[in-house]
Amino acid sequence: MKTTAVRFADPGLRLVLAALVLTLGACSETPEPEQLVHLAIEQAEQLARQRDRAGLMEMVDADYADPGGHDRQALSALLRFHFLRNRSVHLLTRIETVAITGPERATATVLVALAGQPIADVSELYRLRVDLLRLELLLLRSGEHYRLLSARWQRAGLADFLP
Repeated sequence: MKTTAVRFADPGLRLVLAALVLTLGACSETPEPEQLVHLAIEQAEQLARQRDRAGLMEMVDADYADPGGHDRQALSALLRFHFLRNRSVHLLTRIETVAITGPERATATVLVALAGQPIADVSELYRLRVDLLRLELLLLRSGEHYRLLSARWQRAGLADFLP
């Protein structure tokens, strides 16, 4: 089957939404930084599904800036626009890498499939209209939380999601 990508008005919106979905750091009682990043991804994914813009913005550092020229305020506006246009947010994520690059910094590469209807598993990607993205995230640790400092994205292919 052929996969068709969902089109959003602003390419930066795809980056912003997916990056936010992947970076919430509201974890506790997990001492290992890599585990905090993994848990953050799961928690951020849940907030995105709930369309909780305020919760997602809590995970964005005040100094956020991305290569698309978005700052924290622009990011919030993009999320608002996306949530107004889309009544539901469905995601499938796969963490490719997590690297702790310093005492307060981490990077993560994450694959994200973003759709307007539920994605049960990778096999669903063939029949759904999805946006497939590869995100390169830069995270800043603050206590037991990681905040999104920057994000880059590029299109991913179906083969990237296969084991």
